[in-house]
Amino acid sequence: MAQKCNLEYNIPWQALMLQDGVDFATALVKMTVTFLKQQLFLFGKLGGLNEKDAVLAAGYSLSVADNTKQRIWKPQVQTEYERVRRTLATIATPREV
Repeated sequence: MAQKCNLEYNIPWQALMLQDGVDFATALVKMTVTFLKQQLFLFGKLGGLNEKDAVLAAGYSLSVADNTKQRIWKPQVQTEYERVRRTLATIATPREV
């Protein structure tokens, strides 16, 4: 017999553990998709696309492309963009930058 939790609805413990796992997996997938889209956006920007085209190429919606300052340029994205841009600048010839 399954242990019962002292919750109002008396949910079996295994069901809570399963739901926690599903919630964790869902959050992990969302974070991964967000990270991948951010990386694709950065690659597009660094590859010469304008901001709107880079956002759309990364798989974001048109509404996100119209509001990149608030929706895309989070501090971690700005930091990564500057880091990669500086790295590319040090290894590229002046004509390529």
